[in-house]
Parts: sequence; structure tokens; C-alpha cells
Amino acid sequence: MIEKRTIFDFLEKVFLTYGVSVVIFVVITYFTGADANEISTLFVLGAEGIALSTLTQLLAMSVIIVATRYLFFTDRVIQNMSILKRTIGMLGVIIVFMVIFIKLFGWFAWNRLDAWIGFVVSFGVCVLFSTVFSIIREKYENRKMSKALEKLKEDREN
Repeated sequence: MIEKRTIFDFLEKVFLTYGVSVVIFVVITYFTGADANEISTLFVLGAEGIALSTLTQLLAMSVIIVATRYLFFTDRVIQNMSILKRTIGMLGVIIVFMVIFIKLFGWFAWNRLDAWIGFVVSFGVCVLFSTVFSIIREKYENRKMSKALEKLKEDREN
């Protein structure tokens, strides 16, 4: 069965990504916002909340992430590329955009090694969680399809 994608599928993934990002920022702001406002423009309001500019930047980054995912994982655009190469390409493009956002919006000081280490670690953790979640979801869907196929075979035999 071919899955037909619409603008609504795209928007669903954008807002799912955005929602997860906002929840992560709410947690970070709650625990470290009072101290982080001096380090990053993302936490300009400190523990008081998340600035509209930060929310807008997170939304833009969510659109870029989902668009990049569609670019690399839709066969209409890239056809003969392994999953590993697609994943590396997607992550590379996302990292480039994140570095642009870091510089453009002053997410953290360009010359702070500790900030870059934090960025790399947090990005790595997010990629790891996303990968584990995707693997679990794929195994679940494969099991579900396998059971449906077995049931279909049984029904045809009877």
C-alpha cells in the first residue's frame, strides 16, 4: 500500500516536533532558566517563561527538521540511497541549520566550548532517543503487519 502524504501529514509532524521541543524547553527553563538567561538568548526570560522569539525560532527549526526528513526519506526526491546515507545526510543538513541558528540568533556564545559540548551532547541524546523510538515503532508496525498477513492467509485458506 502506497502512503499518500498531504500538507496535513507535514503539519502534523511539524507540530509534533514543535510540541516536544517546547516541552523540553519548559523543563529546562523550570530547572535552569534563572541561570541560563545569562548564557543563552533561548532563555532570555529566565525562569519566568519562554520568549515569543524563542518559540518562533523553535517553530522554524521544527519546519526545517520535518522538511529535511521529507527530503531525505521520500523516494520522490532521493531514490537510490541507503538508509544510513539518508540519515547522515539529514542529520548533516539539520546540524548546518542549527549552527546557522546558533550564530544568527545568538543561542549561545560562539566561542564557549562548554556551550558547544552541551549542544553536541543534547543533540546526540535527542538523536539517540529519536532513533530508539523509531526502531521500536517500526518493529511494532512490522509485527502488526505480519499478524494481519497471517490472518489474511488463514482467511483465504478457509
